[in-house]
Amino acid sequence: MKNIILVILTSILITSCCTIVSGKRQKITINSNPDSAIVKLNGKPIGVTPLCGRFNRENAKYILLEKNGYVSDSTAFVKDDNWWLLGNLPLFGLFSSPIGFLIDEHTGAWCRIVNKKIYIELKKE
Repeated sequence: MKNIILVILTSILITSCCTIVSGKRQKITINSNPDSAIVKLNGKPIGVTPLCGRFNRENAKYILLEKNGYVSDSTAFVKDDNWWLLGNLPLFGLFSSPIGFLIDEHTGAWCRIVNKKIYIELKKE
């Protein structure tokens, strides 16, 4: 009986692999030509190019670059499943805990941003 309880507790405690291994933020680099363009994340200013920062995987939707004398340009973040999500699958084929999937979904760690290096060439007006 103790072994069964130990296996169940262990399977619950080692879940949420995405959150534990890769976290809910991801490093993204944003560059432009010309430099010093204003970077807006989901419409809110966050800095100027070149910019390197850690972005919340789930909340990052798109970036917009603006600079006087140039046409503004934007790009959406491309997302894919985080392979660490597979760590929530059954432990040795015995148990699968939905807790890990729920934690990874709640923190946003279930996904990864594919376009980690963004370069935008701004065109003159």
